[in-house]
Amino acid sequence: MKGRIITVVCLCIALASACSTAPSHEPVDDLFAGFNPGSKAASSHSNAVEYLSVITQVIQSHMSEPERFSGKTCDLKINLDREGKVTSVIAVDGDPPLCGAGIKAVKAADIPAPPDEQTYQAFKVSIIEFKPL
Repeated sequence: MKGRIITVVCLCIALASACSTAPSHEPVDDLFAGFNPGSKAASSHSNAVEYLSVITQVIQSHMSEPERFSGKTCDLKINLDREGKVTSVIAVDGDPPLCGAGIKAVKAADIPAPPDEQTYQAFKVSIIEFKPL
């Protein structure tokens, strides 16, 4: 459970940082108070959500025998360079055999470059909950 909370928190932080253009000291409740769906921040948020989906799909496509790991999860910490190349991947928490298979899938994956600088900043070091479909 702790690993899933970390993943959600890290993803929320990554998405929030991709959407902000200046540091804010407002309370957490006001984090999205000025959010304008037509703004550049909304576009960056959309890019981050889409990029996470692409990363997940690319990694999943390199997973062999996903049915062996049904119901299991693994949190993977992935470091990316600006071109989308994985510079490191480690298991943070989860089922050891799945984590091993996940690391292998990440290393085999050809992750595309992030679409913009804000998305890159959000994903250059990220923890992704990996669970086979």
